[in-house]
Parts: sequence; C-alpha cells; structure tokens
Amino acid sequence: MNKALAIFLSVCCLLSLGLSINNSIRVKEEKIDYDKLSEVVITKMKERETEYIQKMTPKFRQIYTDMFGTEDRNYEEFNPQNLHELFEPMFELIEALGQ
Repeated sequence: MNKALAIFLSVCCLLSLGLSINNSIRVKEEKIDYDKLSEVVITKMKERETEYIQKMTPKFRQIYTDMFGTEDRNYEEFNPQNLHELFEPMFELIEALGQ
C-alpha cells in the first residue's frame, strides 16, 4: 500500500514538473506587447476612477456643504471629473489650516 502510494505520488510530481516546464517554455515563446498592456491598464483605471467619482460625488457634495456652507461656493453644482477635483475643496481646507 505504501509503495503504491509512493509510486503514485512520484508520478504526479513528475507530471506536474513536466507541465510547469512546458508552460514556462510556451510563455517564453509568446511576446508580450507592453504598449498594448499599458493602454489596457490605463483605460481600466480611468473607468474605475470614473465609477468611483460617480459613486462618491453625492456624498462629498453633502460633506462639503455641511463643512463649508454655501456662501463661497454652491456645492449643489459640484461635478468633479477626476480625483483631484473631487478632493480639491479638502486640499484647500488643509492648506488654509496650515497657514
């Protein structure tokens, strides 16, 4: 029983070793287009940023209205297009506190 199990496990190890060697050879043969990969990553990140901004804008509108009021700026019309614009009023507050 132990001998059969040892033989079976040895065969499994050899098969997995052969499969991993085969896969590593195939990966080396395929060329990776890093420009295309970079383009895909940037596109996906922009999509995620847009989704995040759309989701968080109403919450930040309420936060900024509660914190700053509506005297200086009407936050009901607050419509950021990127993360910098979303956090810009917060950055302005932090800068003003530092002065």
